Amino acid sequence: MNGDPKVGEDCDGRQVGVQIVSNRTFHFGYYAARMRLPTTQSVCSTIFTYKKYNEGKISEIDIEIPAEHDQFHKARLNTWRSECEETGVTRADKELLGGAPINDGGFHELGFDWRPTRVDYYCDGKFIHSNVNHVPQDPAHLMLAAWFAPWARPPPPHNEADFDQDRLLIEWIEAPQDHTIVQ
Repeated sequence: MNGDPKVGEDCDGRQVGVQIVSNRTFHFGYYAARMRLPTTQSVCSTIFTYKKYNEGKISEIDIEIPAEHDQFHKARLNTWRSECEETGVTRADKELLGGAPINDGGFHELGFDWRPTRVDYYCDGKFIHSNVNHVPQDPAHLMLAAWFAPWARPPPPHNEADFDQDRLLIEWIEAPQDHTIVQ
């Protein structure tokens, strides 16, 4: 995986965040990472697939935490498609771990099972939610990131990156080993 040091932008235009990107694309199957999330309230941690088409069109599957500025007990679970007639996004903000914050200093497994007709989301091996609309169909890069997402920021006037550093620690990453379609 390759690193991209310029991810996210704060209100002053400074680049704040980091992401790693797989060298190759993957398709249907189970994706997961065991991570310890940053404790800074303004940092969004994510595991996602991403494919960019011409003219800015994308397909994407996301787990993004926090769901909102101070909601580290919830994840934003997205499926995006804009490359075809089924253009749109399905977003669900769902509770994790029975409502306990996931930026608790411990390691947690975040994963999703991408199938042709749905994406099932998991936290620490427990099923959280299933998205059945706008499910991407093309292979995509696997990415992990910690960045200064607009919805993770506190309300103005305190919506700038007011920290020197924080860490997203990744213990392991899992991705499908082939392009087998799992029904």
